[in-house]
Amino acid sequence: MMLNKKVFLGIVILMVLLMLSCTNQLEAVVENETLLEEVDSEVEGLSVDLTYLGRASVRIDISDGRVLYIDPYAGSYVNYEEAADLVLVSHQHSDHNMTSKITLKEEGIIIACPNKIRAGDLYTLDDITIEAVSAYNSNHSASLSCGFVIKIGDIVIYHSGDTSTTDQMPEMSAMDIDYALLCMDGFYNMDYIEAMTVSDLIQASAVIPIHTSADYSYDINHAKAYANDDRVIVQPGETIRLYDLSETNDIAIPFEKAVLDILDNKLKALEEDNYKLYMHDITTENDFYYNEQERWFDEMTKDVITNIQLQLLSYEMLDDRAAVATILQTHEAQESFAFEYPLLFRYEDGRWKDYGYNFEEFETDRFTVK
Repeated sequence: MMLNKKVFLGIVILMVLLMLSCTNQLEAVVENETLLEEVDSEVEGLSVDLTYLGRASVRIDISDGRVLYIDPYAGSYVNYEEAADLVLVSHQHSDHNMTSKITLKEEGIIIACPNKIRAGDLYTLDDITIEAVSAYNSNHSASLSCGFVIKIGDIVIYHSGDTSTTDQMPEMSAMDIDYALLCMDGFYNMDYIEAMTVSDLIQASAVIPIHTSADYSYDINHAKAYANDDRVIVQPGETIRLYDLSETNDIAIPFEKAVLDILDNKLKALEEDNYKLYMHDITTENDFYYNEQERWFDEMTKDVITNIQLQLLSYEMLDDRAAVATILQTHEAQESFAFEYPLLFRYEDGRWKDYGYNFEEFETDRFTVK
C-alpha cells in the first residue's frame, strides 16, 4: 500500500536520526537457507552478462573470461577494450561492421555475413553455437544479411540484425529463444508495431529493443512504444545478467537473484558515493519514496555510520511480477542498531524495481512509525 506524505516524512526524520554516515565495510548477506542454496548453485555454472552499446552493438561477457561482440559500431573505444574471442557481423553496412574498434585474442575470430556465414549456416565454438537466420527487407538483401541465434549453455539469444518480418520467423518459435534483440526503427527496418507481431511469431521470452531510430541515436520513447509484456528496456551502456528464462515464467531476471543484486548495488553505491548506481533500482513511479531515497543517500554518505549491512531475510511473491522482501538493516553509530522492514518490489521494463516501504505501521523494540 502506498504511504502518504506524512508517513514518508516521519520515516525520513527517523532514518536521518539513525543514519548519519556510511563506511567502506559494506556487505550484503542472505540468511534464508533456500535462497543461499539457489545462489550457490548458480555460482557453479557460468554466468552471462549482456551490455548494450547502442544502435545494434552488443557485448556479451561470459564469466570464464570469453568475450563476444555483435555488430560493433556504437559506443566508445573503451566499450571495446576487452579483447574478443568472437565477433559477429550481421551485414556490411557501416553502422554494423566497425571491427577496427576491436582487438582479437590470439585465437579470436570474426564471422561476418555474407563473407564467412550466411542464413542457414551453423557454427560451433566450444560450447557456443551460432545459427545464422534470415534477415531482409527493402533496404537489406537476403543474400547479404543475416540474424544470429546464439546458444550459450542453456541461454538462447536472438540478434535480428537489420530486418523486417521473414518467412523463417514462424519456425523460430521452436528455438526456445530467451532474449530477442529486435531492431524497430521504422525507417530502415520494421517499426515497433511490426516488432510486436514478430515477437508473437518467434515466441521469445524477453524482447530488448535495439536500432530504435533512423538518426543513429537511441530513442527511449520508441523503445517503450513496443508495448508487449516481454519488453526489457536496456539503454546504451547498461548491463544485464542473462538467464535461462524457461525456468522463470518469462521474467528476465528471477526475483531472488534480482533482489540480491539490488542490495549489492546499494551497498556498492554507498561505498563509492555513486548516486546514479544507488538510484538505478528505485522506481520513479513513487515520487515520495524516490525523493526520500535521494535524501537517504545524502545522509548515508556522510561517513559517520560504520559497518552497515543489508540482509535479505525472506520474501513472498505476490504474483509473477510483484514481491515483498523483508530486509534486515544493521549499522554502528554511537551504538549498534538493527531493524527489519518490508519492501515492495515490482517488475517493470525487464527488471525488478524497489517500490518502497510496504507497511502501514512499522514497529521495533525502540520505536513505532505509522
